[in-house]
Amino acid sequence: MGAVAVAGAVMFNTLVIIPALRRVPPAQAAVVAQRVGAGLMRLGWAGLIIQGVTGFLRLARLRLLDDFVTLQLFDTAYGRWLGLMVLAWFLWVGAAAVQTFWFRPLLLQKLPYGSTLRDLERRRSLLMRISSWQERLSYFTLALALAALIAGGLIRV
Repeated sequence: MGAVAVAGAVMFNTLVIIPALRRVPPAQAAVVAQRVGAGLMRLGWAGLIIQGVTGFLRLARLRLLDDFVTLQLFDTAYGRWLGLMVLAWFLWVGAAAVQTFWFRPLLLQKLPYGSTLRDLERRRSLLMRISSWQERLSYFTLALALAALIAGGLIRV
């Protein structure tokens, strides 16, 4: 369920929200992105946490934790698909952390009242760079979502 929630949020953001925001004036796009993005961020983190906890519990229930840690599990097809899922999850968490804890605070930061035109231009340039990186990360997480879903669908005990 966590994988479906996260993959759905990523696909919705990347394939629906980002293209739609390109067609809206920047001021309105920023407000929409902030509001929709906050909900998708919460859904994404909830899904990632659920995936991590249930994945760990499944390994424990199947008594595969020792094999996973010693890398013996990766000698099997099951282990290789599982390894792809775990790698995708770790990369996903890393991308989500960058977007949530680094980019988001920078995007939400307001200029002080006495800002000059130069400050405004610097801020605009920074926002454009962050927006570009955020879009790249969205496509990267879309690829991770698809890889994790395919690996999960092909995994056999």
